[in-house]
Amino acid sequence: MSPHTSSTCTACAPIERKRLSRRAVLKGAGAVTTVAVAAPGWGSAAFASNNANRIGDVVVNIFLRGGMDGLSVIAPLDEDGGASFLAAARPTINVNPATLLPIHENFGLNPVMAPLMGVFNAGRLA
Repeated sequence: MSPHTSSTCTACAPIERKRLSRRAVLKGAGAVTTVAVAAPGWGSAAFASNNANRIGDVVVNIFLRGGMDGLSVIAPLDEDGGASFLAAARPTINVNPATLLPIHENFGLNPVMAPLMGVFNAGRLA
């Protein structure tokens, strides 16, 4: 009988773990929500109120496309904001600082978000 070593023992082999992606988590959450709404007793569940007494509007957006994150929407304009660091870290999805719409001395809004500038200038964009 040979001595026990980790290289010969299959029980001691490292466990291969699968990583969960954000996309997989969102797909799973969407599937669970769909099943829950379709389940008996949940058919009348409301996810938004149509109550006439509510105050203000509510907008909920779920982005299922990759790449739309905070640094893609509001990016650094210059070195003080870290523009070259961002360009090096994200060479394929970096936004050219020259095209950004200035909203702060060091940061700008992605030009595809130009329709939001009026809301931002009115102080109503969070």
